[in-house]
Amino acid sequence: MKSMPQRVNGVVIGLNGVTGTFNASPLSHTWHSGHVANAVRTVSRKFGQQQRGKLIKYPVVDELDPSDGTHGAGPHHDTASLLTILFQATDHPGLQVQNQHGQWIDAAPIPDTFVVNIGTGLEYLVQGIATATTHQVISPPVGTGPRYSVPFFFGARLDRQLRPVDIP
Repeated sequence: MKSMPQRVNGVVIGLNGVTGTFNASPLSHTWHSGHVANAVRTVSRKFGQQQRGKLIKYPVVDELDPSDGTHGAGPHHDTASLLTILFQATDHPGLQVQNQHGQWIDAAPIPDTFVVNIGTGLEYLVQGIATATTHQVISPPVGTGPRYSVPFFFGARLDRQLRPVDIP
């Protein structure tokens, strides 16, 4: 049996399974599908669920006010979320994740995949074994058209108190 990684920052999931990680110790498929999935199931049973999906348009840079800069969304975590499942609907680059050394890594769209960001709620539940993904979006350059993405946020009900899950 593979040992459990110390930290996982983000996972790219293909339609046929896990295809990669962002700046993580080697990811054990057993750990990912077992321990994290178990934590999410525990939340569903004990704390209820709250989901939200939306369509986001990131306009090209020349459509922005110059004072806005080039960020479609500045650096952030998905606060109070457990997981965010993201479909990058266009082939524009722009999504970046921050590794543990503070470097920004492009998370370019890969056909037939979803990007899964770990939220601060899941980080709390699993006591820091999975850390919330710091990410940002850079707006598309002039002449490339807008960037579209479809995130689905999976979280616990806001009227319930979360408590860390005992991880074996």
